[in-house]
Amino acid sequence: MKHWKHLAVAAACLATLAAPARAELDLSANMGFMSDYIYRGFHQSDGVANGGVDLANGPFYAGVWLADLDSDNGMEIDVYGGVAWEFDGGWSTYAGYAAYRYTEDDDGMMVDGECVGGGFDQDYDEIVLGAAYAADDFSVSLDYAVGEHENGFACNAEDNDYDVATLTLDYKGAYVTFGTYGLSEDDTAMGEPEGDWFELGYATTVNELELGIAIVDSDEHIDDETRLTLSVGYGFGL
Repeated sequence: MKHWKHLAVAAACLATLAAPARAELDLSANMGFMSDYIYRGFHQSDGVANGGVDLANGPFYAGVWLADLDSDNGMEIDVYGGVAWEFDGGWSTYAGYAAYRYTEDDDGMMVDGECVGGGFDQDYDEIVLGAAYAADDFSVSLDYAVGEHENGFACNAEDNDYDVATLTLDYKGAYVTFGTYGLSEDDTAMGEPEGDWFELGYATTVNELELGIAIVDSDEHIDDETRLTLSVGYGFGL
């Protein structure tokens, strides 16, 4: 991908800044349930059980997250890793890689000129960058991802590049997120996503359970729907 080389170099340069003499291994896990699985404005599935494992060692992190999609859509398996740092004054930043995979991802086949079959979705691979600032009960974060989507579910159509940016403001658990696709357009790509979404929500912890509620509004280029989603989760050390 045309963007990846520059972001990979930037991530490698940032990694050289982190060189702790001693780092402790931190292993944790999480599990949860979502009434509606909505990611970056796109509705993925209804009634999704999910869980994952995360590993951190100094500035380095890695993890895997799984979601049980509805109907016969199988499982989503996300694998990610990278480096993250915290600085004086409440600033933090990270750079990493994420891969999204699906157990139901057959390519489909052409029958009488029509695409028949095909799985839930195909592979995504992306480089992610982010920065955040936190002070007392308020935080703001900016995230950017650039990736490639294997478009095989459209009967081996061309792969397409994409990029997406999100801005999130949080105050005492109440948050608002603005997101947009297509900041850097690739005119040669087929079906490159464009569009915006808006999310308003609240998250809190009650008796070690992480509870969340959110309203997600996506424009006609993404989902053209306004949805309410509820979530419950539990995280623990290993």
